[in-house]
Amino acid sequence: MTESNQPAKAQQNWRGLHTVLLFLVAVLCGGLIYQQHRFQERLDALASVQNDREGRLIAELHQLNAAVAAVTATSSQHNALLHRSLGKVLPLELPAETTRVFDEVERQLASPESWPTDAATVEARMSELQAVLEASPPWIQEALLPRLVPAHWSLQVLALVRELLPEDVEALDGRIEQAELLIASRPMNASDALVTQLDDRQAGMVRLLRAKLQQEAVLVAEKALKGESDPEEALALLADFESPVLEALRAQLNNRRQMLGLKRRAEALTQQWPVLEKISAPDLKERFATGFRVELQMLQLDALSASIQDAQLETQIDSLRQSVENALSELADAANKRSKVEFNDYQRWALTQIDAVSPLKEVSLETKAKEGLKRALGNKVKSAASSAQDALTRDMIQHLSVIDVHLLDVAVAEWYQEIFSERFASLDMTHKKRVVDAFANSSKKSLGAT
Repeated sequence: MTESNQPAKAQQNWRGLHTVLLFLVAVLCGGLIYQQHRFQERLDALASVQNDREGRLIAELHQLNAAVAAVTATSSQHNALLHRSLGKVLPLELPAETTRVFDEVERQLASPESWPTDAATVEARMSELQAVLEASPPWIQEALLPRLVPAHWSLQVLALVRELLPEDVEALDGRIEQAELLIASRPMNASDALVTQLDDRQAGMVRLLRAKLQQEAVLVAEKALKGESDPEEALALLADFESPVLEALRAQLNNRRQMLGLKRRAEALTQQWPVLEKISAPDLKERFATGFRVELQMLQLDALSASIQDAQLETQIDSLRQSVENALSELADAANKRSKVEFNDYQRWALTQIDAVSPLKEVSLETKAKEGLKRALGNKVKSAASSAQDALTRDMIQHLSVIDVHLLDVAVAEWYQEIFSERFASLDMTHKKRVVDAFANSSKKSLGAT
């Protein structure tokens, strides 16, 4: 029994071992596949990094090549210039198109018979030169300079000579400046015939410009005479031109300018005149009106000296003169009235002052009465005669010394003289001296101060 079961058990153990082996093989294969996948990912990443690095290296290589080319070109140019400066001219082979264009241009510029006859042809030649120059490297351009400068200058001159002159004054002035620059920058080997044509063209443009400026100045002057523009501007425009016709036009403009100036002055005076009504003080009013009349008279004299005849201006001046004369007449009448009132008031005041000086007898009576009262009161008093002399002296100084005899009416003056003489004669020498001194140093009352 035992011997018969051993083969079956061995077979069963083999199967289990086979299963384990299969599992181990499966696990090993899965691990290998996973490792292979990871390895492939790393290979892809390394390939991407390598590609990026290769791209950068290629770009840097291109930049390096460009820099080397630029340095080489600069070095070649410097070497060429250095060799030329040392007298060692390097042989340069010009492009065929460049040679053709320069030869054709120089052939046309060789003689006046072959010069381009129109501005379009000149512009075409200049464009061809510009094109071949832009297509040439720097050392070729440098080598062509001795041929380029006279050719380009000649084409510029021909372009200026062949073109139609502009009608606009500013554009024409610009052409003249261009001609002056070309004359100043003439090359050493420039064609004498071309220089002559340039000089003639420049002189013709100057004559044409002056003619146009003169025509414009005449138009502005005619507008100024019609009142459509400023005569000052027209005279400034005509200042550079001389002719009998223009002299007559200038005279008319000067007359027009003077007339406008007189009208402005008359208008200013017209605007100023109402100020008189705002002045209240009579003396200021009279001063204003008098000064205004002087200004108006100066305006009239200037109009006469300039031979200005303008009905509107004359009417305005006459109106102002009449207003001034009326105002001055009214002010004079008012001043006369005030003077008469002041004069009469002065006479009445003077009579009051004269009557206030009593004769010595009356003064003596008053003095005696006052002294008797003082003596009764026991006061010490002067003599009656001395006191009367003092009182009369005081009255004469107080009332008569302030009167201005020159301002008195004849009758009042006679009365003043009579009273003064009588009162003065009654004084002794001492008191007379006091009166004379006081009269000599007194301040006289004036009209209007009473």
